[in-house]
Order: sequence, then structure tokens, then C-alpha cells
Amino acid sequence: MNTYRYKVIPSKALEMYAENGMETEFDEALLNGVLIVEAESEAEADKFRMTYTDIRMWEIYREEDK
Repeated sequence: MNTYRYKVIPSKALEMYAENGMETEFDEALLNGVLIVEAESEAEADKFRMTYTDIRMWEIYREEDK
């Protein structure tokens, strides 16, 4: 298995909240997060992510991106 890390894109996450009539109950300036998926391939990781999150609000994060 490979490990794939994705970091939240704050503007996209807030758009998703608005599209779904949700309100944030936290300081939006502090919005951050990392999603970790273990899968055989990046394509498989994307399929897994689609089952439990809106993938538009995440971008892949690689160690070399630090």
C-alpha cells in the first residue's frame, strides 16, 4: 500500500460549506487539515476519497512540496 496525503484548500472547502447551506462554527482563517489515504495507486486513492469527502477541496501534498 502507498500513503497519499492531501491538504485542504480553504477557499474550496468554504465554497462546499456554502453550496450545502452549512455555516462554519470556527475561525475560517484557521481552516486547515490533512487527509491521509492508503491505497495501491493515486487513482484508487481518489476513488476512496470520493466516497467520504468532496475531493474538490483537497490537493495532493507530497514531501517534496514542503
